[in-house]
Amino acid sequence: MTDAQSHRGEASLRFIVACGVAHAILMTLVFPPIDAWWLVFIAGAPVAAATVAARRFRVVLPCLLVPMIGSWLWHQWWVTEISAAGIVPMAIYLALWTPLIAWVIRRLARSRTFGGWPLALLVPLAWTGVEFLRSVLVFDGYPWYLLGQPLIGWLPLAQPADIAGINGLAILPATTGGLLADFFLGRGSRS
Repeated sequence: MTDAQSHRGEASLRFIVACGVAHAILMTLVFPPIDAWWLVFIAGAPVAAATVAARRFRVVLPCLLVPMIGSWLWHQWWVTEISAAGIVPMAIYLALWTPLIAWVIRRLARSRTFGGWPLALLVPLAWTGVEFLRSVLVFDGYPWYLLGQPLIGWLPLAQPADIAGINGLAILPATTGGLLADFFLGRGSRS
């Protein structure tokens, strides 16, 4: 981003597309069979950076949605054995949750109440709230491929998940993603 763009809170289309693709790749890599679980700590940063830096959300929506459809097709490929026609609608439905997370982050970041808060606090609030909706409430929930799940294999974090649940465990990677987005966008710096 140029200096003028960063002061106005705008980002180029290329930056937003790159963020969408980076997030989809990271969310594909953190789960089996690749299982690069440590990448989950940066997976939320591209979503937060794109949604806060974009001038209009309608630009962010397809840039997050389309790459995530590819990620969900990868994760849900097993559905083709049950319903080859069902995989594409399922992937689209599941991919829509990422722009919803981005929209909530954007609404919080631009609100009077939460606008001054760092993304390190807003991202976990938005992410865990939306993932709770997806995993528990909407259509009886779809509790797979959540942000906290890659951390379950790491023993020091398995015990807190007993108390806080998988949605509570997502707070840690969401916070680090928000912190990275804050750093990258220069939010909170006094310049």
